Amino acid sequence: VPRGGTAGAAPPLTTANLPAISMNPGSDAIQVGAGAVNVPK
Repeated sequence: VPRGGTAGAAPPLTTANLPAISMNPGSDAIQVGAGAVNVPK
């Protein structure tokens, strides 16, 4: 759900406008480790 509204005054983040966090992200998930960030293509 988009967080539209008046410019500079977006509605607060809630569970209604955020996707669920997956416990098992896909192979295209961004990974962080050993001081490096891996962003798959």
